[in-house]
Amino acid sequence: MSVTFLHAADLHLDHPFKGQSGLPETIRQRLRQSTFTALDRLVTVAIQHKVDFILLSGDVFDEENRSLRAQVRLKAAFQKLKAAAIHVYMIHGNHDALEGEWHSLAFPDNVYIFGPTPEKISLQKDGETLVNLYGFSYATRHIKENLVTQYKKIDDADYHIGLLHGAAYEGDGPNNYAPFKISELLRMDFDYWALGHIHIRQWLHREPPIVYSGSLQGLSPRETGDKGFYFITLEGKRQEIVFIPIADILWEHVTVNIEKFTTMNRLISELDKIKEELRHKDSGVLLRIELTGQGELSDVLRDPATMEELQDALQQAEDEKEDFVWVYSMQNTIHVQDYAGQWLEDSHFLGDLMGVKDDVLNGDHLAGLYSHNTARRFLSPLTADEQAEITDAAERLIKQALHKSIFMK
Repeated sequence: MSVTFLHAADLHLDHPFKGQSGLPETIRQRLRQSTFTALDRLVTVAIQHKVDFILLSGDVFDEENRSLRAQVRLKAAFQKLKAAAIHVYMIHGNHDALEGEWHSLAFPDNVYIFGPTPEKISLQKDGETLVNLYGFSYATRHIKENLVTQYKKIDDADYHIGLLHGAAYEGDGPNNYAPFKISELLRMDFDYWALGHIHIRQWLHREPPIVYSGSLQGLSPRETGDKGFYFITLEGKRQEIVFIPIADILWEHVTVNIEKFTTMNRLISELDKIKEELRHKDSGVLLRIELTGQGELSDVLRDPATMEELQDALQQAEDEKEDFVWVYSMQNTIHVQDYAGQWLEDSHFLGDLMGVKDDVLNGDHLAGLYSHNTARRFLSPLTADEQAEITDAAERLIKQALHKSIFMK
């Protein structure tokens, strides 16, 4: 007997998308709704294909204190699935751990949510045990213990499927997210492992499949490319596993070397071509363009006003389209002439500048801002990578300004 199901994870329903206030209102509102749109598309595919069940492998909600709006939308989705006789098996992850405080809504009885210790639930079909499903939910935000050792296979079903929200490890380093070893999962001899926590889809093993489905909707500029879920069919030893992209808004990043462009018209034509190649029929695209290299346009493109005008030209009428490609950022990493760079490297001023940069990276200069009663509600803490990216960009702007003032008078 065969079984069909969908594997999704890291929905992060009602994610606030902080820091995107510069977008046009129509695009900003669509981005704000994108996690719910992805959920609706997941449910639509499940109903259209009459799958047996859906697996949700953690971080269904964005935070422990999950919003009432997210719960209402999820409950409505579950009710649609119940009407179609589709089961849902769900675990909570580190972002929506059971310890949070919220106004809990009762879900329909087609939904099973695993508790804080590993357990098994069976799916019956035509009077037989078709699938045994194993999993657990995070009781707290951090789980340092390896709980995979508590999964106990009970061999009375045609198929065995594990749900797990965690991070693989091979050494002895710290891991606060239900650490596990791939070898431990293989020893369980399950037919499929539905993993969550990593937002990039990836396969840790092929036979049997140990799979991260990735996030359902990209949540930040770092989560580029298609996002969605896996559609799985198991029939005896035969497996069919297909990725279904459903994100309503995609994040993309392209790097363009300006070396071959001799006129601004040719550069704009190339950037327009890139936009059309990225355009999706059923999705919008938020695009970051990075100009790099060195060429005849180097000097003019170092002018911030020119970069702003170029970005404006690429944005024209895009916010009026359903399949928009909106250039939300134009980054200039164009190479500064070597002789200018050498002068700057020999300058005591540059040494002082680099000292300030290191001080910013190693200090806590934004602590007051993030502790402000109003500001902290609208700001997400910067990661180390984001801080480095911002300070690197500032360094480039200063070098370009110095180059212009010294060598282009």
